Amino acid sequence: MITTVYVCETCRYNTASRTHDGRDGGAIFLEQIQHQLARESHQDIRVTATRCLMSCTRHCTVHLRAPGKINYVIGDFEPTAECAATLLDYVGKYQQSETGQVPYSTWPQGIKGHFIARTPPFEDV
Repeated sequence: MITTVYVCETCRYNTASRTHDGRDGGAIFLEQIQHQLARESHQDIRVTATRCLMSCTRHCTVHLRAPGKINYVIGDFEPTAECAATLLDYVGKYQQSETGQVPYSTWPQGIKGHFIARTPPFEDV
């Protein structure tokens, strides 16, 4: 089953409009996630860029979804390799769960406090 991670590519990392090279924090976070995926053996994860998830005060935001599972919007990340690895660690646990609910006791430390919203499974997925 494919799990999709939509990454807001327009998220700012902080109050500065863009990084020194003109990229937004979301674009950098997307790149970090893609690099982690290339280095590790995460199967059945599709990473897709999207424009604005409308959680601008919770920068570097992703939307996590899979068929028949609860969906999550998660943000407030730094656009770093460490945060990308933490997110993908959680995504792996999400994939192993039948419903998408991951026991809190197994959450990676770096994911705690980053959840913005949880929505029911989409019927059309």
